Amino acid sequence: MQAKGTHAGDATTRAIPSLTVEGEEDTAASATAPPPADASHEDAEAEPDTELELIEPPLDSADHPQHGIESAPALMVVPSPGTSTGPQLDGGEDVGEMPPPSMRKRSAAMAALKEELEGKRALKFKKRSDTAHELLKIERSYVEKLSIMCEVFVDPLEEASTSDEPILTYTQLMDIFSCVKMIRKMNAEFLERLESLMNTWSEETCIGPLLSTMGFLRDYSAYINTYGNALKVYTNLSRECKPFKEYLSKPHVRKAMKRDDLSSYLIMPIQQIPRYEMLAKQLLKYTPTEHSDYAPLEEASALIHTIAEEMNEAKKKFDNVSKMFDVSSRFEPHCAPMILTENREYILEGFLFSRSRYISDSPPRKSLYFFLCNDVLLKAKTRHNFGEDDTLPDLDFVRMVPTEELKFHNTEEYPLAFRIGKDLWYCQSKYKKKLWLKGLASAGVAEW
Repeated sequence: MQAKGTHAGDATTRAIPSLTVEGEEDTAASATAPPPADASHEDAEAEPDTELELIEPPLDSADHPQHGIESAPALMVVPSPGTSTGPQLDGGEDVGEMPPPSMRKRSAAMAALKEELEGKRALKFKKRSDTAHELLKIERSYVEKLSIMCEVFVDPLEEASTSDEPILTYTQLMDIFSCVKMIRKMNAEFLERLESLMNTWSEETCIGPLLSTMGFLRDYSAYINTYGNALKVYTNLSRECKPFKEYLSKPHVRKAMKRDDLSSYLIMPIQQIPRYEMLAKQLLKYTPTEHSDYAPLEEASALIHTIAEEMNEAKKKFDNVSKMFDVSSRFEPHCAPMILTENREYILEGFLFSRSRYISDSPPRKSLYFFLCNDVLLKAKTRHNFGEDDTLPDLDFVRMVPTEELKFHNTEEYPLAFRIGKDLWYCQSKYKKKLWLKGLASAGVAEW
């Protein structure tokens, strides 16, 4: 008799313990007899190779009398250790217990979020890398043009200044190029360190410590403060100095300059500091806060920003001092002590007319001309040579009134006029009237 729950050809089925009682050996023997020889093996091959263990339930004398067995005992099929009854793939691979749909959705959402974050991180590092390489590109171009100024202009013209036929005097040369050779040296050294760093660039590279060495930019102040005068001297000499005009037109000079005007080279140091500030901010923006370069970049960005502000403030002060000297030079020398005082800031200048009929784009001699500063309003009269020669005085001093003693009023009924105290003053245009009203307000003049 074949045991219930077993398969006819299963070679892995374990031996079944004897279930017979005394006197029934023949019956029990038939239960373990081998199957007929012609039994099919195809069914056995189709079954999975799961190893099963048959466990005999305990016999109860009440259920099983001593003489005979009414029916075979029930057999429980228990998987052997290491086997699974869960879902399987087509090849028989066990995939384990399937998670519920809600868990599968959460897992998919987490995977999508992880992929999105990794994509953003990769994009951020790409922008950081692009910004660092942009800094390298800009610095190479800058140093190259500084070298052109030194090798094509400063060095040969300085050598010629000591010859019998100088192209420019040494003073004229320094007025134009100032400390450009020093700037070239500082930036060439910075470029060398930057190139060395970029040759091994990776996500872990720290560029902040290198940018923190850019305190040398403070030495630009001498160049920045004299840039306005440099441009003025260059413009005048390129028009009036024949040897210099001829030098500018030489083939090797034009080739080196790539047909650009020298003025486009002179302004480069002025433009470079704002570029450094912008690129440092971008590098900080695209650097993760957990990156080891974040703190050094934060310090470097703050340093460059501070230097840029210092340069701007120094430039404003220098321009103001220069402008006040220009103002004083338009009066007789004895007026200079009254005009040039500490902390006086130039704001505005121009014609104001006491009658509308006097308004003209080319006012006659003895017209009134005003200078507005942060603390005084200076009143003058024009001379016959007004505006003709900036080397000679062209104004006569009339009076100077502290701004704290003044009040102004915008008279709507007069489109070109406004009042200072009781006096009505006409401007040459509505735009100039707007400038005067704004200037008076910035000087702290009270409005009534």
